[in-house]
Amino acid sequence: MQDFGDIINNRVLLVALVACVTAQALKLVVDLGKNRKVNTRVLVETGGMPSAPFSIGHGTGNRSGANDRLVNS
Repeated sequence: MQDFGDIINNRVLLVALVACVTAQALKLVVDLGKNRKVNTRVLVETGGMPSAPFSIGHGTGNRSGANDRLVNS
């Protein structure tokens, strides 16, 4: 059970998940503003603006870099 707690308390994973949810929410909001109706298909469509997988990688890299700077400073 301690392993699950370690996963939940992992700040790098948390930042990546927040980035993913934010990217998906922004895609929905931008499409809503553009088409004036809610289209949940944009959450699973490919192409267009940077998506959740991109933001997961970007968020993970940013947080890992921040952790590295904190440790090595």
